Amino acid sequence: MNPYSNLGAAERRRLSKRIAVGWRRCLAVGLAVATTVGCDTPEPRVASATAGLPEYSAEESGIFDDILTPGTFGLPSVVPATQDPQLGPRVHEADTVSPVRIATATTESLDGNDTSTLAFNPDGAPLAGHALDGPVELRFSVGNPSAESIDRLGDSLVGKHLVLFLKRFDDQGEPKVHFHGDADTPELRNAIGREKTLDALRGKAKN
Repeated sequence: MNPYSNLGAAERRRLSKRIAVGWRRCLAVGLAVATTVGCDTPEPRVASATAGLPEYSAEESGIFDDILTPGTFGLPSVVPATQDPQLGPRVHEADTVSPVRIATATTESLDGNDTSTLAFNPDGAPLAGHALDGPVELRFSVGNPSAESIDRLGDSLVGKHLVLFLKRFDDQGEPKVHFHGDADTPELRNAIGREKTLDALRGKAKN
């Protein structure tokens, strides 16, 4: 039964008008809400993870070559670290030149390929650049000249003191740290100090 059937004609007309007005108000509110929810708001721009990082070029790969020198493993080097022509660029360009100590040495097989990992703890103030925030892990895959020595020497490397030259790059669109490592010796520290002095002198000359 129609709930409004007992109303008079005039009352039904007044009621119909009130209902119509009510629906128009509800519709107006609904449209306002839909417009608010459905409008396109600009997405916040996310800075690229590689913004401001230098490209890892062929030239840079000769400076930060991702190896530990033979001296790191107690072996003779063809070119002593203090006579390495790339020492100057490393000191000048590195984000940090930090003394470290090997904390752990592990080798694991991933997809049939052995990967060696060294974990380093900071071992004093940086020799150049900023201080390390904490421990550093570096991985050495098959084909890396250092991987065989790490795999062979294993835990005997724990406790060895090194100097790491670290720098972040844009490596084919991805942020990546590349490095070079040498045995921590007084001779190397003196050579790094000389390079810093030369950098300072060059800076004064430019000014």
